[in-house]
Amino acid sequence: MFINAEDRQTAVTAKKLARFMELGKDACENDEQRRNWDRNQRLVDFEFIPEDVSSTIIDSYENKKVLGDKMSIMNYLIKNKCRLLLDELEDF
Repeated sequence: MFINAEDRQTAVTAKKLARFMELGKDACENDEQRRNWDRNQRLVDFEFIPEDVSSTIIDSYENKKVLGDKMSIMNYLIKNKCRLLLDELEDF
């Protein structure tokens, strides 16, 4: 699929970004930008997560099952030559 030059998104300049950071949605210049703002807010703002979904996520996190210990993870990473991940073993 080819994208025509007129279909490409315009770059956000530092000046425009600063305006959005200062004014938020009020910096939108047209209806399309306001629609996009609302869409993006619904997609990334935690305040828009439905209560049932939020409860399921929290419940799953709090009741997670431990599948192994760090030694077995370390052995797996060594066996599969994952050197970069070995440095981050404490995050597992």
